[in-house]
Amino acid sequence: MKKALFLLLLLIMVLSGSLPGQTEQEAFEKAKILIFDEQWAAALKQLDGMLAACPAGRYSAVALFYRAKCQAELGAKKPALDSYEKFVKAQPKSPLAEDAL
Repeated sequence: MKKALFLLLLLIMVLSGSLPGQTEQEAFEKAKILIFDEQWAAALKQLDGMLAACPAGRYSAVALFYRAKCQAELGAKKPALDSYEKFVKAQPKSPLAEDAL
């Protein structure tokens, strides 16, 4: 699972968008580093900022998945479930959709 997740994230790194002060890609990469370091609160804050700045961006659907992961790790089960549901609606055919269910 970790290898597939890493490969998916690596593929996503190729794409880009824009945010004030940093690109959407840079914001997402920073969030991924925080997730890999298991810094859930900091990653959640990064993802929330990214989603607020670019709600329909190239990374927004995947960011919802990782936002849910952070919320779950922080014990926020209901918000995590809501984020997973939003992700599945946005990307029902994504390989990550199975992990969100």
